Amino acid sequence: MPLGSDRALAARLVDTAETGLEPGLLIALLRLLADGDPVPIGRFAQASGRTEDDVRQALAAVPDTEYDEHGRILGQGLTLRPTRHRFTVEGEHLYTWCALDTLIFPRVLGMGASIESTSPTSGDAVRVAVAADGNSPRSNPPPPWCPWSTPRT
Repeated sequence: MPLGSDRALAARLVDTAETGLEPGLLIALLRLLADGDPVPIGRFAQASGRTEDDVRQALAAVPDTEYDEHGRILGQGLTLRPTRHRFTVEGEHLYTWCALDTLIFPRVLGMGASIESTSPTSGDAVRVAVAADGNSPRSNPPPPWCPWSTPRT
């Protein structure tokens, strides 16, 4: 099943072993992070329809979640901390932990994104625009660091 298919994306997002958080929590958190500000636990709980205790317990299962000095969430796949994968949505300059996230998150968020990533082999900047439906413009073929991509006909 191609990575870009709705079924494949949905399967990956509901696999808690893959994401660390159940889908309702992950998607709520990604949408809050896309606003470009640190996310207080209470705001995350409210947006996800869960209690603060439920949210804290879920986050404890994903120790790689990034926090600031006030205990607000800075990142979980999508991050406010600079990485080599810049991810711009609706004017907010964000980052992702890996190149694959930059291609998945526009569809999850329902927002187009401009992506700039640094090639791990050449160090060159790779720029891609991804629409809210997860497609990139025909004039920008999938970059070489996306081995799962196949040319469109």
